[in-house]
Amino acid sequence: AAKEEKCRLQNANEKLSKVLIEMLRGVIATEDLIGQKINTRTTTGEQVTHRSSENKDVQESDLTSEEAELTQLLCESLLVSDSQISPAGEESALNACSRLRHAVDTLLDLLNQANAQLEQTRNVHLSLE
Repeated sequence: AAKEEKCRLQNANEKLSKVLIEMLRGVIATEDLIGQKINTRTTTGEQVTHRSSENKDVQESDLTSEEAELTQLLCESLLVSDSQISPAGEESALNACSRLRHAVDTLLDLLNQANAQLEQTRNVHLSLE
């Protein structure tokens, strides 16, 4: 009975590790995609100042695809060490989540700025009519 319980717990642990790694891959891929879209927009000639919720200048995503892949491989290797989540693996996973939050925050700031510009343009257009 104890061996069966141990086996079930190990299987559950393996499944959860796989799910966690897939979630981490998704987080990294999403952060990378947002970073690419933001960089594409700003390299087309538009100069935009990004503000975070604390009103500090924020940087666009510094993470290249190669760095994202290395981060993903590092997280996988750290997360799966000896069937336990290592502190370094946990930190890497949380770091990926933080970068995604930052990318989403930047994206939302850009959206708000675009809406404000659209409203200003609309008001100018209405005043010219």
